[in-house]
Amino acid sequence: MGSIEGSIHQNKKVVPMTKIDHLMIEQLYEAAKIYYGGAHSKSDAMHMVKNPPASIADFLYNYQKMRQGQLYRRTMSAAATDYFLENIYKDEGMKGLRIALISVEQHMQYYNNLPYGKLKKIQELLVKYYKYLELERPNAL
Repeated sequence: MGSIEGSIHQNKKVVPMTKIDHLMIEQLYEAAKIYYGGAHSKSDAMHMVKNPPASIADFLYNYQKMRQGQLYRRTMSAAATDYFLENIYKDEGMKGLRIALISVEQHMQYYNNLPYGKLKKIQELLVKYYKYLELERPNAL
């Protein structure tokens, strides 16, 4: 499992970005699930994550779009995407996973049309989960 590290420039100072490890991915998933379910406000859900990354709102947004089968434009690591897909399946079953895969497929197609490169690990995840569901990818790349 990989982690995201880096830095951002803030008022000409280099500020290290929060490392997103497996524990944080778990917390981000739970916060997103609770926020999506309507039990808490976005602010409350964001406070559920200890030392949240600056991108916490992106994780909440991406989860919402995954549950709705809609395009999300903010990237997540392959490890976070895998964790979200696995747990959407555990929580929502095959139907929920199918819907989430549509969203991830749309995200990958969107991102692959940008000049940043291809999301090869995300493509591998799609193949893995479509095989698991014994489905063909609708728009295989």
